Amino acid sequence: MNASTALDFPAAVARRLSPRTLAFALPMLAPLVFIGGLGFGGALGASPTAKVAILTTTAVMGLVILVAVVIADEAVDRGAPRLPNYAMAVVLGAIGGALLGWELREALGLPFELPGSKVVLPAHHPEFYRLCQMAIGILVGGLATFVHVTRRTALAARRRQQEAERARAVAGRRTLESQLQALQARVEPMFLFGTLAHIRGLYRSDARAAGAMLEDLIEYLRAALPHLRESTSELGQELKLVRAWLDIMGRSLPGLRFEIDAAPAAQGARLPALVLLPLVQHAVARPGTNGPRLRIGVTASGARLHIELLSGNDAFGAGIAGVALLEQIDERLRVLYGEQARFEAGPAQPAGSRAAIELPLLRASADDDPQGDAP
Repeated sequence: MNASTALDFPAAVARRLSPRTLAFALPMLAPLVFIGGLGFGGALGASPTAKVAILTTTAVMGLVILVAVVIADEAVDRGAPRLPNYAMAVVLGAIGGALLGWELREALGLPFELPGSKVVLPAHHPEFYRLCQMAIGILVGGLATFVHVTRRTALAARRRQQEAERARAVAGRRTLESQLQALQARVEPMFLFGTLAHIRGLYRSDARAAGAMLEDLIEYLRAALPHLRESTSELGQELKLVRAWLDIMGRSLPGLRFEIDAAPAAQGARLPALVLLPLVQHAVARPGTNGPRLRIGVTASGARLHIELLSGNDAFGAGIAGVALLEQIDERLRVLYGEQARFEAGPAQPAGSRAAIELPLLRASADDDPQGDAP
């Protein structure tokens, strides 16, 4: 233990000895020593003066044992061996508490009676009784310390388990974001090259339509490129990306009809990248009998963000299970938000299908996400 650590040790012990700790532990420990010293029958039958005298000495013993155990707690947390430190704390606490308690009793002028006796003893109490008090303190203090250490060890193991789970969750999020960025690196060029090839072919038949589609592609790239490698975005940015993509697809799918209705309060909400657009692409890829029809509704209620996609076809009708894209999105939201995220898909009434996402409402400028790491 270096000098700075040694100087910090008393302050650390003082922090552990909070009034709450003393108020909780001392009233429990002192009566145990008191009853152990007199016996249950003696504790009930002793005179009031004897009860006050014994309770004074045992309260002091309980306090000294408590302080000694707290010192042992701090020493063990700093790497000291557990068993020797707690054993020494109980033994020294019981010895010191018995001696100090007896001196305090004498200083207060409290007479003492042996259990079952009405004779008031002189101030020099027999030494064997002090030894008995020490032995009782060691036994009762040792039992209380065993319970304390067992509970403390269980709590420490639980904290370590929670920290390990948190570390695994953080590692899982980072792995997922790396996979997402790799997916973005593959998907964006494929979409870009496919759209350019379509524009090239369209120029041969309808130059005006090809020019309009090129303008839509430029608008899409303006929305996508600045955030291409980011794993998190905001709702307004994602909706702009979706609208630009739908405008492009509308050139090749004349029957495509879509509506986007987003509450102004939700525009700046945080949203993981590549969640909303893949759902839209999934819905458009399965047109209904009258062409693709899609409605996106976004609302903010309290501290929750609600996103609903209504499709005129059965793109989401089978639910999440068994649909790779929907399962991936569901897994990603659970990794990022845990139990705070809700994602469901199924049939819509009276026709079509729907997908709904519910997330914590976080602003894009927020520093922390609900799991302690930005999604």
